[in-house]
Amino acid sequence: MEKDWRDELTLSIEEYKKEKMEFNESVNKVLQELMPSKYGVKAKFEPGSNFEIEAKLILNFAGAGTIEFNIKKKDLFIESISEVGETLQIKPSTQEEYQSVIKQLILDNVKRKINK
Repeated sequence: MEKDWRDELTLSIEEYKKEKMEFNESVNKVLQELMPSKYGVKAKFEPGSNFEIEAKLILNFAGAGTIEFNIKKKDLFIESISEVGETLQIKPSTQEEYQSVIKQLILDNVKRKINK
């Protein structure tokens, strides 16, 4: 029996919504780690829209200023070295891997802003 195109459409939308929710949860968890007052950071994010899985991060560092940047799920990857020494870019597959990549992206963006 052939699948009805509407059922396939509904399944695709449900998969997208689940993937977007998991991405937003990862971003939120990382930002919660920054929020304790000893770090002097106020952080928030605005989820993307229009079927793009992304978030706009807004980080306000006490006494230093605010930095804003976007992260897109499709652009996140983990760098790994193959057995023959080649650098590989691997897509994260777990929430923990996504959180690790997001943390590194925050660090990289803040350092880039400081060094301008």
